[in-house]
Amino acid sequence: FTVFFPYMLKMFDSRMGSQAHALGHLHIFKPTSKITRILEMFMLAMGDKTTLVYELPTEWGNCRQLINQTRSESQYEFYGRRGPYEHQLIHHVKGADMDHDECKGLMSHKNILRLNDHDDYKFFHKFQKHGIYQFLVFTMSENYGLAAHFVLRLRDMGDTFQLGKYDNFFCLFIGLFFAVGVIIAGVLLPFRNLWSLLVIHLMQLFVPPLWFVFYAQHDWGSHVDEATADSDWGRHNAETSMSFWGADARNSWHPLFLGMGGANGATLSYHLEHTLFPGINYLLLPKIAPTVEQVCKEHNVKYNKLESFDELKKHFRDNLKSNSRPPLKTE
Repeated sequence: FTVFFPYMLKMFDSRMGSQAHALGHLHIFKPTSKITRILEMFMLAMGDKTTLVYELPTEWGNCRQLINQTRSESQYEFYGRRGPYEHQLIHHVKGADMDHDECKGLMSHKNILRLNDHDDYKFFHKFQKHGIYQFLVFTMSENYGLAAHFVLRLRDMGDTFQLGKYDNFFCLFIGLFFAVGVIIAGVLLPFRNLWSLLVIHLMQLFVPPLWFVFYAQHDWGSHVDEATADSDWGRHNAETSMSFWGADARNSWHPLFLGMGGANGATLSYHLEHTLFPGINYLLLPKIAPTVEQVCKEHNVKYNKLESFDELKKHFRDNLKSNSRPPLKTE
């Protein structure tokens, strides 16, 4: 119970959160649809943290104005929450430069992991090539994130109340109780003893966890400055992204893809296709992937394809290992 219940609860939370990403991209319904509003309120009341990212602004205005900012400013959408659907408008338009990518910040856990040679090197990065270090980093940060989510929800309640969004405030209040339940199940139960942690680690060897699949979105080691990316948007956004083919029989069994034909609402699979066509429903991405791959090859654009968890694991480990070494000193 202390192992499987928290695992299934986190998977449920991940599946629900992926739908918030899809709603933010207008993949399912129009923003004016009453169904969209009902789903948003339901997910807020269920304690989903991702809904806070894509649906709750702290201020109003035309977020398209942010497109004129530098990427280092415009990309900090998640923490600022400056407008609904800003992710679609900003993140995917200015998406090639990994140095200021918020998803990269989440994946590196604010440089606890060094993902490319442009990141500052710290003494602890030499340990990142070891599996036990990776397990501890992701397990601790994942559970810290659950606890931090509770605090952020209190902040969001204050924001929505000041904005007069009392329906959101009420749903956030209900969601507090679910958030507490998730914290108890996701943080306290697994850490009751070392045996629980050992079993969780063994489970993750056979069923890749969310943080591992999250890695499949981009080639985190790439570096393209903003001016270069603007000169050929399609090429550079494609070449800095990855396409994990979830529809492959070796991958479609995973709880994050099960029942969706290998697709995922958060586009953890087929992220290259999602980067190029952010408005296309995520369920259609597996269908267009072969065409995107063919067109990339015809135009000499690098197509980063991962067909199995084994390939993803190798890519992940190779990157962490290569960046665990200190940079060469130049005269």
